[in-house]
Amino acid sequence: MITKEFKYNPNVSYNPGIKYSEKDHQLKTNLVNQTIFVNQKENFKTSFPDLFQNYQNPSIHTNEPWNTWIHSSFDWWQCQLNFAVWCASTGCGISYNDHLLHTSNLTKSFYMFHFYYCIARILKELKSPLPTDSSFCYYKNSYDKAVYQKLCKEFNVSIDTNWRQKLESSCQGLGSFEMYYKPSGEYRQNHKNDGPFFNIRDTIYHEKDISMAWTTFILDKSEGFTRAGIERINESIKIYVWALLGAQSQTKTEILKVGTGFDAQKQFLANVQDVINSPIDLPTQISNYQNVLKYARSKVDYAYGLGLYMSPSDMVLQIGTIVGYNNKIIIATENQTLGFNDDLNNKILIMLILNQKNL
Repeated sequence: MITKEFKYNPNVSYNPGIKYSEKDHQLKTNLVNQTIFVNQKENFKTSFPDLFQNYQNPSIHTNEPWNTWIHSSFDWWQCQLNFAVWCASTGCGISYNDHLLHTSNLTKSFYMFHFYYCIARILKELKSPLPTDSSFCYYKNSYDKAVYQKLCKEFNVSIDTNWRQKLESSCQGLGSFEMYYKPSGEYRQNHKNDGPFFNIRDTIYHEKDISMAWTTFILDKSEGFTRAGIERINESIKIYVWALLGAQSQTKTEILKVGTGFDAQKQFLANVQDVINSPIDLPTQISNYQNVLKYARSKVDYAYGLGLYMSPSDMVLQIGTIVGYNNKIIIATENQTLGFNDDLNNKILIMLILNQKNL
């Protein structure tokens, strides 16, 4: 039986204004340095680019970043990342407790992959410069406004949503204000529209560590997937399977094999980055996904949720093929259980044998 947390819920709506619990620093470590399971027992390590560096805003001393924060806060990198995090988790109906901490190794590994991949993908769609890009600016980070509106429509959220972090509320999330120069009342009144700074030594700064405030945009407990969630999760499944099996096919080696397996692991990372940086092409994604299924060591027998693409439960390179049923796309139905479904394709195989006997 597949529980509600792993099903589409047409009636569910997740409020982006809710502040969820702050998660442990280990979550960031596990997202950037991922353990990729290829089946329930075997895995390898890979490191993705760190999207979460420079999250905590620096101290500010001038009115320009302050005015941007007040009047157009989505120009700030921090808010752009908060939005991408919300979309990849809460906006999809994916929660920290139900999906990112799942007890099944393969299920947890996939949803951690989806979370990172979807964040990176949305930032790429927004055309937001990353902290490692030369054009990056923490308070005036360019983005595609038309794409932002399109994404808000996809995830059924208002374009006017406040994406400022709420872990520290002083100065609307910027931190504590320390005034070095205190002008006269008349001067202050005449310049109040300029902003709060009257001297370069005036400072707004964070008194507490808010480097994990982005985790407060991650749903704690799910009531089911959203429509956008089903679409985005299915995309992630296709990429996860293709990147794993494709890397082994491209390098002609098992991804866990000592020595040559490192080449396949490197190719896996390259495959993921290539997809993140490429335009969305649904037909190609489906074709790539279907074409690599034949390389898996098992049949397509693993479910990640109702209405989602299924994958092989063992995605180590198979020498030869499993005849008859290994390269078929299967969508999980109510007849499947979450995770491994041993008898799924066996039933199809029995029917094929019976049909052959009747010929």
